[in-house]
Amino acid sequence: MSIHYKIITESFNHHFADVDTQLKQRMWDLSDVLEIIDYDETVYYSNELYDQFILNDKQIIDWLYDSDSDSDSFRDEKTLLQQILRRMESVEEDDILNSIEQLRNKKYDQKKALITFYNWSHSAIDPNLIIKTKDNCYLARRFHLKFLNNSNEFFQYLESCFPHLYVNENVKTTLRRLKPFSDYNNEIIRHLVALNDTALPLLREHGLQNDTDLLKRLSSSSNIECSNQGNPSYEKKILSFNFPTDEGEQTLITCAPHTKLFNKHSGQRIYFNWGNQKVKKGERILIGHIGVHL
Repeated sequence: MSIHYKIITESFNHHFADVDTQLKQRMWDLSDVLEIIDYDETVYYSNELYDQFILNDKQIIDWLYDSDSDSDSFRDEKTLLQQILRRMESVEEDDILNSIEQLRNKKYDQKKALITFYNWSHSAIDPNLIIKTKDNCYLARRFHLKFLNNSNEFFQYLESCFPHLYVNENVKTTLRRLKPFSDYNNEIIRHLVALNDTALPLLREHGLQNDTDLLKRLSSSSNIECSNQGNPSYEKKILSFNFPTDEGEQTLITCAPHTKLFNKHSGQRIYFNWGNQKVKKGERILIGHIGVHL
């Protein structure tokens, strides 16, 4: 799922900046975005970017390369922007404008997203496709993920969309049994968003002393049905899955808590574990199974 990212040229104009916007922070935010762009993805910018007034009376081209005393106070920011520009590819401004027009017209056959420096927005463009920070990148990836109707491809990009989850390799097989997959992908994404964005913060805030309470909180905050199995012997026999440890071995982990796709009587579920210190240092929710009720 290679996304083409286009820098919004005019978003570098200071008119889009908040009153309290710190130029250095915006530079670091943009640098962070580039850090998590996948190896097969590219960020494009137009050379017209250099004409933008990044400060009240300074175009980027002058601001980057002059050496007056005012500019010296932005030495670090200038160096960082030069480094950022070297990591991107230049295109004609018309290419940027065409991408904006395609997204404005809801044309998603080509996977694209826009990167803004200051607070540029467009009422006709889905806000998930306008990136300002690295966290916005995950929203853009999830947006395009919902159009993947091939379960193998869907599985391949889960980790890049949900950085707080670790999905068992077994899931690649069980997803194939959900047919047609297009009937399930959006609902699966909705649940994975809840587990990625909400479950781990809840765990860190409340701990795992009361599993039932955590599941109720997750259900309430995310509007999904959650439950536990409750039979230890059944859980150990049926709901245990092999996960690779950080030491390169295998460990059997029980994934008894589960969410129920679509409704509380659903026959399709996501079984998970709140995390295990042997896998990804205990910093991820472990997904053991996505598919039919076990």
